[in-house]
Order: sequence, then structure tokens, then C-alpha cells
Amino acid sequence: MKLAEAKRLMREAAGYRVSFERREGGLLVSDFFPDRDEPTIPSLDEAWKLATEFAAVDPSHYVNVYVIVGHDWTPVEGYQSRKLNWHPPQREGAHV
Repeated sequence: MKLAEAKRLMREAAGYRVSFERREGGLLVSDFFPDRDEPTIPSLDEAWKLATEFAAVDPSHYVNVYVIVGHDWTPVEGYQSRKLNWHPPQREGAHV
């Protein structure tokens, strides 16, 4: 493996993606950005900022928006308390 390829893989492993669901014909379809062939978002703060901006585009269409770890696709720690546009909507006082 070339050094440049190893560095690219390490950068991706350290980054984040934004996960979300979109409404399509009565169903929720899972998606994320950036795409698999694009570099991940380098910092957690930047990922949450992008998630927040994206969630505001159309809150009724894009739901369950949160940040995931770029290399293993798992939600970041504490994501439930920051998840945007919950679907189904959470009742006030409900535990997440």
C-alpha cells in the first residue's frame, strides 16, 4: 500500500458522516452524506453543524438526522440527545 493511500484511509477513519431518513411515498428511506467515495467530515463539531443546517432545509421531509462515525457507521456518543427532526415525534418528557 502506498503511503498516500494509508493516510487517506486514516483520515476517513477519523471522520464523520450525517445520517438521515427521507420520506418517499409513505416510507422512510435511510441515507447519509458525504457519500462512501467522498472524504468524511473531519470534526464532530462541523458534522453537527452540517446536520443542523441540513435538518432545517425541510424538517417534514428529512427526519431522524444525526451524526455517525465515518468508518464503522455507528452513531456518535450522545447522538440521541442531539438527534434532529425525530420521527415519530417524541413526547415531551419521554426518555431517549
